[in-house]
Amino acid sequence: AIAPVGLTPAESQAFFGALRKLRDQISQSNWQHIAVPELSMGMSNDYPLAVASGATMVRVGSKIFVP
Repeated sequence: AIAPVGLTPAESQAFFGALRKLRDQISQSNWQHIAVPELSMGMSNDYPLAVASGATMVRVGSKIFVP
């Protein structure tokens, strides 16, 4: 997931926290054949917030590949 553009850090943290909560609710359900082992959220500018909220994968392209 990618946080909406223009959010403050606190708003981004709340967005990522809500996604984590949703993932946890799905994981704790008893639905057959549904597993959510990963939580992919965040990009180069907000990945620390995403990781703090439980991201298991982030996208950091512009931090690695600078033109």
